[in-house]
Amino acid sequence: MSAEIICGLPWEQYIQGGYLGSSALCAWRAASLEAWSAEYQEHAYSGGGSRYTAGGSALDAMLTGDQSGKRIVVKPATYIAESGKAKPWNGKAKVCEDWLAENADAEIITEKQDAEIKRALPLVREALGIMRTVFGGEVEYQTTLRGDVNGVRIQTRPDCMIGVNMPDLKYVNGDAFSKFDRTFVDSRYFIQAGLFFGLMQAATGEDNSRVSFLLAESGTMFPRVACIAVPRPVLVAGWDKVQRITEEIARVRESAAGFVSPVAFRNLDLPHFAEVKIGIA
Repeated sequence: MSAEIICGLPWEQYIQGGYLGSSALCAWRAASLEAWSAEYQEHAYSGGGSRYTAGGSALDAMLTGDQSGKRIVVKPATYIAESGKAKPWNGKAKVCEDWLAENADAEIITEKQDAEIKRALPLVREALGIMRTVFGGEVEYQTTLRGDVNGVRIQTRPDCMIGVNMPDLKYVNGDAFSKFDRTFVDSRYFIQAGLFFGLMQAATGEDNSRVSFLLAESGTMFPRVACIAVPRPVLVAGWDKVQRITEEIARVRESAAGFVSPVAFRNLDLPHFAEVKIGIA
């Protein structure tokens, strides 16, 4: 296994590198092998999924200063009609259609989202300032971690790095904020944390990497912000899962059939609660 830390890698180069990210690893076996390969191996962007939701992209860009992704534009709440009067935004009006066409390549957020993001931003900066004091270092943004694990090239890109401490920014709705701990192991974040941890350990040769998720609540003018540190045993388990998935991917790549899902035959496997429900438990 090999790994490296790359500072300042432009987003365009990150997505063109042919490396698998957390989205690709999380999606493994969630669909047919052909579907997974088409989505994550045959497209130019092998990281999987879109870069961010519009709100998360805007908060990230404001925090990190990274403007390499799509432009962020705020959709006006009103437009000026031919009469010269301001009217509520109407996507069917020609001036609105023209505006949308001019910004077709941009991430569009509403004025309400823009205001909410700007309320969350100083709280996120405050959290990073505290971590900077605790960990004793400066914040580096959008640092790339890449490695070769079991012959599979993988990568990840923590939003923030303070030495070997990696707080990753997540702009999530209130429900996801409240249930973050409860849903963590079944989410992409578990694999992402494992990637952060394992690649940093391999790249530095040090055994003290820390991973946390810096959550900012979206959809409110009174956001909660929390930095949730992931315990080492969970990080180790996440990295173990990454290694198991890459082993499977490598095995399928080397097989005669390749990325073709065979027809399956199996017995019904009811969960315990269902067996209790029908009286056969």
